[in-house]
Amino acid sequence: MKEKLKTAGFCLGGTALLALGVAVTMWLWNALIPGIIGWTSINYWQALGLLLLIRLLFGHFGPFGWPGHPHMSRREHRHLHEAMRGMSHSEKREFIRRRMRNLCEREAAADETGKE
Repeated sequence: MKEKLKTAGFCLGGTALLALGVAVTMWLWNALIPGIIGWTSINYWQALGLLLLIRLLFGHFGPFGWPGHPHMSRREHRHLHEAMRGMSHSEKREFIRRRMRNLCEREAAADETGKE
């Protein structure tokens, strides 16, 4: 029961943040754009569409990222920092190069298996 309430709270909080973001976008647009460029004001739903368009063009969708592009979780990010703790600058550079090389090799292998 406690887990369901927690999930419902996250959903409600996320919805409230989205609604607030849309309202702020609409307010900023209507306060700035008509006076600067002369375009018309927008309503709430147009502001929501504008935010979605911006996310599609410039952002990623939460922890999932774009398909085919790796996205590192906070846990993985922390793990990397822990792994590099105590390394010298040159050791860190080599560690990062190895990780990037392995990542590129895995992506190339996945692309090859996907083409077949």
